[in-house]
Amino acid sequence: MALERKDFPAALKWLDNTPNAADELDIQLKKSVVFDKQGEAAAAKRVLNQFKPKNEDESVRLTLAKSQRAEAQKAPAEAASELDSALQTYPDQPDLLYERAMVAERQDDLPRVEQYLRRLIAVRPDNPHGYNALGYTWAENNVRLAEALELIKTAVELAPNDAFILDSLGWVHYRLGDMGSAESTLRKAYTLRQDEEIGLHLMEVLIYSGKKEEARQLGKNLAVRYPDSATLKKLIQQIEGI
Repeated sequence: MALERKDFPAALKWLDNTPNAADELDIQLKKSVVFDKQGEAAAAKRVLNQFKPKNEDESVRLTLAKSQRAEAQKAPAEAASELDSALQTYPDQPDLLYERAMVAERQDDLPRVEQYLRRLIAVRPDNPHGYNALGYTWAENNVRLAEALELIKTAVELAPNDAFILDSLGWVHYRLGDMGSAESTLRKAYTLRQDEEIGLHLMEVLIYSGKKEEARQLGKNLAVRYPDSATLKKLIQQIEGI
């Protein structure tokens, strides 16, 4: 309640008054967030660094929090370092492998993306997200598209109704020039989940296919939910220029 009122000092007081606060990871994670909201970055970082995890689960959660916080602070090298350190202790931990791959992807380090996602696939061959993430990375960068299609098809077999995986499938069809498959797959994905990125992908396919009015209407619907989307604004301008 104090956080909702943006009464950060009160929020910190209540967190500190919780029994065994110093030993509870969830409380310390919240404290770090509160300090960040107050603009006290050093204090937020110190809270995380001082916590001593009691088991593997806490170590992984703490590492992910440190990495994500470092990226939010525009420190991608620090984010990678936190994950690399944890992976020395837990080299096959799926969440660490996936997050390390995503940090590499945001740094345009495609060889490392492949390295960590290949390891994730080897460790968890029944988990669709490794296949999907690697396939989508190739599709987004418009490289190795045939391989991307096979990876994403495997992900779809494992999770046939996952909207984000269907979005990846639609997007690789688009990259391959198969507009019919791209449109039908993205429509299904958008029906399952009206997410911004899925909507933008569908909108782009509709524009490419010459379905200007439908693309314009989809753009209007998306603008209600995502009024600050720079990509959406560019696509709407593109439609008006057709």
